[in-house]
Amino acid sequence: MLVPDEEIGGVTGTGYLVRELGSRPNWVVIAEPSGLGRIYNGHRGNVWFLINVRGRQAHGSAPWLGENAFEKMIVYAKKFIDEYRAILENKKSILKYEDPRASKPTINPGGLLVSPGAVNIVPGFSGFSIDRRLIVEERVEDVIEEIRQLASRITSETGIQADLEILDSSNPAYTPENSKIISAIRKATGTTIGIEPEAVICTGGLDLKYYSEKGIEAVAYGPGAIGVAHQANEFIELDDLYRAIEVYIKLVEILREDAV
Repeated sequence: MLVPDEEIGGVTGTGYLVRELGSRPNWVVIAEPSGLGRIYNGHRGNVWFLINVRGRQAHGSAPWLGENAFEKMIVYAKKFIDEYRAILENKKSILKYEDPRASKPTINPGGLLVSPGAVNIVPGFSGFSIDRRLIVEERVEDVIEEIRQLASRITSETGIQADLEILDSSNPAYTPENSKIISAIRKATGTTIGIEPEAVICTGGLDLKYYSEKGIEAVAYGPGAIGVAHQANEFIELDDLYRAIEVYIKLVEILREDAV
């Protein structure tokens, strides 16, 4: 299957294929550039959200008539970020990740800032985003509740009113290393290119999640150097591409033989 929107969540591609059209394959291999020496047998999840702080708008020449939401947001954001990172520091996955630092949940604050107005206006509204990444053992509903509880406590302690707005969320994906598809890929690579790829959890997000939520064995395995992904002049070595084709052909043969 060729899909159009993996980079922006996959809802109208793989999501539509699985959730609406009812695709239920026995196994799935997504040709993401994992490198030929590794298999992505899962990936982290995400919760993207905004924290919007309320103030009272006024003219910039008379700031005493308003309540500056931006200044309140700075205080709130500092406390929220520091306390949330301390909470997440105590969590760690037991699985193997492509980067060991990804085995802990992370937050990335401030990718999106919201503060409509003008230079001569006391802002009555300011917001900041947080990109929260989940390890495989976590679930979206638990993380959202964790965020709500922390936000409520900080509002209570500071007196700063803030609204939580969830922008996007998705659970992690995971296929056990002893699964049939991983065993078959390793057999195929050993026969064709003489290597046994290791299974690791991808730091980012993939379309595996749609199959994982239906209990389907799904992994990502494909040619391409990790260090050049999403960069200018991204490329794939032709030799790696040809070797991957050999692996895919052998993989189909192995799975077909086992299914007979």
